[in-house]
Amino acid sequence: LACRSKSRAVEAMLNIDPSWNDCRSNNNYISSNNNTNNKVGAINPKNRMHFLPLDLTSIPSIHTAVNILWNEMNIPKLDVLINNAGVMWNERRETVDGLEMTMAANHLGHFLLTNLLLPKLRETAIRQKHPTKVITVSSSLYTNAVRPRRNNINNEATAKSKWNATEPGIDLHDLQCQNKPYRLFEQYAQSKLANILFARELGRREKLQHGGLVQSHVLHPGLVRTNVTRNMPWYLYYPNLIFSLFMMMLQKSPKCGAYTTVYCAMMEEEEESDDDESCYFVNSRKQPLEKLALSVDEGRRLWKLSCQLMLLPVEKES
Repeated sequence: LACRSKSRAVEAMLNIDPSWNDCRSNNNYISSNNNTNNKVGAINPKNRMHFLPLDLTSIPSIHTAVNILWNEMNIPKLDVLINNAGVMWNERRETVDGLEMTMAANHLGHFLLTNLLLPKLRETAIRQKHPTKVITVSSSLYTNAVRPRRNNINNEATAKSKWNATEPGIDLHDLQCQNKPYRLFEQYAQSKLANILFARELGRREKLQHGGLVQSHVLHPGLVRTNVTRNMPWYLYYPNLIFSLFMMMLQKSPKCGAYTTVYCAMMEEEEESDDDESCYFVNSRKQPLEKLALSVDEGRRLWKLSCQLMLLPVEKES
């Protein structure tokens, strides 16, 4: 379980297995190994849960986490990677690397982490003679993603004033809201659309270049009771909190909200699609994507841009 908060990771693992508390340690990463003779640095493959410190808004943190995973924890294989982090910020903020926070946490961090773990995912697939998987959690709110009409924007000075003229789609010209007004819901929708374009492009590339050793799926978990709205401004947060009391009957618990993620992770090969580079799932069933999420060209361009922003080499397609 890779995340920033050690206390929240511990809480989650205790909810899964209360006996885990008996084998907590003071190390930066924690395992559920009951064999006290084993060194923490040499993780027994039989262990069920581990904590890995990871801040997806920090490029150095992502590299450090991957280094710990392979060189200190000695994880022998990787069957499934689930990209599940998500935030909503009420105002534009930047990460330590100078990236816009919402896009960095929701898309760019996942992009870098996935690319760094792809060699192990492919290696595991070859060894086990069975595809491994990358599961990316998006949102149906991707349909709200809009961008300024490019023919209405001639320069940066007019970009903000022309923002009212929009069209559906990913804004590859201003992914980080540097030249347009930052709006919480619009940028969140952009990041969720980026999740889908990334997942589809990943599936397409893996199928083309590596014979589908790694499969890529993306999903909408449903309306789940989470604290993703915690960073809303007060005038939106409290009305949303009150409204949520009436919505509780329609919302899923976090446990139920994970069902589709688990389904995608455990799905058998015969359930995979032969013609889609990446399948979109809602309520554990395949669902068609809207047109704004289907552009292969925009998926390629987003991949290239994400490589540049996360300081990865841009590979040429074979």
